[in-house]
Amino acid sequence: MLPEIKKTVLQDLNFVKDWQTVIFRNYSYVPTENIASVLKTDVAVIDKEASRLGLVFEEQNLIFSQKGYQTIIRNNWFILPYSQLTTLTKMTEERLNFILREEDFFAGKLGGFKPCCEEVYYCPLTEDEIVKTEKIASVIKKYLQKDKVKPFEFFDSLNKNCQTDSARKVNDNNLIVHGYLSPCGNAFKTDSREYLTDQLLSEYANCGIKGIWIHGVLSTLSYNPFNPEESVGYEDNRKELKSLIDRALKFGIKIYLYLNEPRRIPLEKFKGQEHLCGTVLNGFGSLCTSTKEVREYLYNAVKDLVVYCENLGGIFNITMSEYLTHCKSHVQTDCPRCKDIPMEELCADTINLIAKAVRDSGKNTEMIANLWGWSPNNMWNETQILHGIELIDKDVSIMETSEFWLDLNKGGVKLNLVDYSVSNPGPSKLSALKYKKAKQKGHKVYAKVQFNNSWECSCVPYLPAFDLVVEHLNNLQAVGVKNLLLSWTTGGYPSKTLKLVNEFYSDTNFSLEKFYKDNYNYPEIVKKAVSLFCEGFRSFPFSINVLYYSPHTLGPSNLWSLKQENKRSSMVCFSFDDYKNYTSPYPYAVYVRLYRKLLNRFMKAMDLLEKYTSDKDICEIYNYIRVAYVHFKADLLQTRFSHYKNKPIKNKEVLLDCLNKERQITVELIKLIAKDARIGFEASNHYFYTERNLLEKIINTDKLIEELTSI
Repeated sequence: MLPEIKKTVLQDLNFVKDWQTVIFRNYSYVPTENIASVLKTDVAVIDKEASRLGLVFEEQNLIFSQKGYQTIIRNNWFILPYSQLTTLTKMTEERLNFILREEDFFAGKLGGFKPCCEEVYYCPLTEDEIVKTEKIASVIKKYLQKDKVKPFEFFDSLNKNCQTDSARKVNDNNLIVHGYLSPCGNAFKTDSREYLTDQLLSEYANCGIKGIWIHGVLSTLSYNPFNPEESVGYEDNRKELKSLIDRALKFGIKIYLYLNEPRRIPLEKFKGQEHLCGTVLNGFGSLCTSTKEVREYLYNAVKDLVVYCENLGGIFNITMSEYLTHCKSHVQTDCPRCKDIPMEELCADTINLIAKAVRDSGKNTEMIANLWGWSPNNMWNETQILHGIELIDKDVSIMETSEFWLDLNKGGVKLNLVDYSVSNPGPSKLSALKYKKAKQKGHKVYAKVQFNNSWECSCVPYLPAFDLVVEHLNNLQAVGVKNLLLSWTTGGYPSKTLKLVNEFYSDTNFSLEKFYKDNYNYPEIVKKAVSLFCEGFRSFPFSINVLYYSPHTLGPSNLWSLKQENKRSSMVCFSFDDYKNYTSPYPYAVYVRLYRKLLNRFMKAMDLLEKYTSDKDICEIYNYIRVAYVHFKADLLQTRFSHYKNKPIKNKEVLLDCLNKERQITVELIKLIAKDARIGFEASNHYFYTERNLLEKIINTDKLIEELTSI
């Protein structure tokens, strides 16, 4: 069931015709014949009109269509209806629905509904429209990069011989990451060598990584009798998983599955088995774990999977998440069987049911309970949390996000941290309490952390926040936690940061000074610059609203409008002019002040490093700080623009200043992404933007500058 279609204000046109937007955003990213089919014309016309827009013919990047389809869907979400979106991507509605529903909550990121769009068709331009198009094309040609890396070309500089370094330092802790390129839906429909190459596995091994986790959907790996259509081909998926497990073991790495189960199914699937339905939400129903049939399914499906994949490293699950799983996974329920069962009992029961299946398989597979969401944010109190840990079987490992519910005071605004952070090292008092309780009960304990990056800045493979990482590691050491899940979907790049973590645990003489001396030619310069960067990053105005809804994720690729858009921002996607929501709980003036402080320190760090950018390693740090600077400045500028645009005549000079500065950093980011394919990529969102998105933003800013100047 595809997300509901709703009428909403669509984006302003930045080109003369809406079909030009379709060509501009998709040309060379999807096969030209697909664009021609959408617009009801032929390939020759598409090539001609693309050239008229200033684009040059490029070889079809089929890799982008295969691996960047989320970017394509996002870029067309506000312009094409479902019928043309499926034609463009050559997806069935079923495939599109699976991506939107199961690939890391993608539908929610897009706003939870499909904007109502009219079909877009080609029609020849008038003479006046040709003149206007030529004016736009002259700007495009000026900034279109001739020499640039191709998307998804990430690892040219990595070790080519795919051998584990015999001299590497090995730590005694279990360090697990998400594969930098790993898909977030049905990963095992794809040959794993495409996203976890031997080359990448060898780099992880050299960074001390012992485990890689991957999203798993149980009904694609075991038969689901309640939704059998989703289980078609599960045997082949298992074979691919087993092949990956065996291949990774050659590098000393185990594979872990994230199973968020049992997944809800469409209400129509309950026909004839209505008694299995628990909580009902948005056209879906949970499979009630208080029923015999569902318990048998969950037990047998997990056990059978673990038996088949005998060397599977582990399974971890989250019992309170965005997904509807057990009947109280979203706190409230109308299920008559579960409504009176305390949340902690229902969560522990689900964990123990899966753990029993793993245990009864007779295999050496670890069961990990991720307690994400066991917090006041989901209406859990301390008594419930500790009782829930008491109820979990002793052979289950316990994992908790280190910084979850950390007390914060940013610019005088007090709040508790929800989700993940690099800029605010944990552990929180609540997380430390959970670790202590779990250790007292004999559980193996993991801290979930983000060290490479986080949703604070997920557009670069890693941030050089080494001071903050070491502070966090020392804090965890003090509470006796050494096993780490080092990343969610963002943060899995085999970086200098992962190397630092390995050295922290494996080198008895570790210090930051030693790390800098061992890894950089100008250690004192790097030390000073990183210190300035970390000092600035601490000023990031952290809140759950800022983290997920503010413009910093898409940066300058967010399109602006002088009109009031009246649209709510969506998770790590579209921010619009919804600044009163996404800056919450910070007052506008505090938000602006914190960002200015952050940007000031980032600039000072870059000033220190700029003279040394001929050094490859320092250039990488410099570039990633600069990309982060651009993204955070774009957030500040969009917030100021949205704040002042309600009175455009009175605030004309401020608005023009915002537009000119936004244009400047957009041009800067275009040049940066031309040199590094890693910029803008994240596994669960693919590319947040392409060169084409940024070129369109230049056209967008020019259009608004012209409108304002004429007032």
